[in-house]
Amino acid sequence: SGTDANVSIVIFGDKGDTGEAHKLDNSANNFERGMKDIFHLEAPDVGSKIERIRIGHDNSGAFFGNASWHCASVEITNTTTGVREAFAVNRWFSMDKPPCQISQVLYPGNTAPDVFGYKITTHTSDLKGAGTDANVTLELHGELEGKEVKMGPFPLETSADDFQRGVADVFNVEGPKLGVIKRAVVMQDGKGLLGGADWHLQMLDVEDKAAKTKTSFWCDNWIEKNTPLTLV
Repeated sequence: SGTDANVSIVIFGDKGDTGEAHKLDNSANNFERGMKDIFHLEAPDVGSKIERIRIGHDNSGAFFGNASWHCASVEITNTTTGVREAFAVNRWFSMDKPPCQISQVLYPGNTAPDVFGYKITTHTSDLKGAGTDANVTLELHGELEGKEVKMGPFPLETSADDFQRGVADVFNVEGPKLGVIKRAVVMQDGKGLLGGADWHLQMLDVEDKAAKTKTSFWCDNWIEKNTPLTLV
């Protein structure tokens, strides 16, 4: 749950924000598992009310793969006004752990955010060369109470040999409540055996386990290396 990545924060209040992201670094070995770290920042006054924060890391410091950090909570005190806000976080900041984001906006509160389960099914077309060994990522966009909600991009992977010709693969992921799922963005990195390959996706299903609804996106198209394809 700890990280060696560079963690930074922006604080937003009723009179403005602290400007560019401030790196949280007090010269100690910060962000170790089970530890509490204290930082003192000099920044513009954001006002009498702390409304939200953006906190995240730069995904650096890992020997292999992505850097992951699990943050339990954040407390902020304005040393000039004495105003204090607590943020119950209890989530991963990671590219490959839900909600698959290394930077997130948080609002004050003493309850952890709800996490919802989704079942993703990809249907690889039954065409010559349709399969791929590349790494596939998915980004979902929904609409909840008139506002857009984004999840990802997050990797689609299991222990099996995914994305083979004519095969439907199932992935179970967790993330924020998306409401009505409006669109999906699929991408593959072209890596893998012999440089991977373009991938022909026939269809994508997204099942909201809590709402017991399923949204299907028809594709029937090739997804080329590092070229996102938006499905609506």
